[in-house]
Amino acid sequence: MNGVVHLLQGEQGRDLWWPLVSAVIWTALTVYGFRTYRRIRTTTLPGITGRSPA
Repeated sequence: MNGVVHLLQGEQGRDLWWPLVSAVIWTALTVYGFRTYRRIRTTTLPGITGRSPA
């Protein structure tokens, strides 16, 4: 267990955690972007263009 704690606190731990953190950030941004796009497409654009929601 001490080896794991030491690994996570050291330089190698940062190398292990960064890809995971990066993936979580990109996933969150993608989901947020998709939800924002869907919200704009279904609420804002019909009001501007006069078309019914897709």
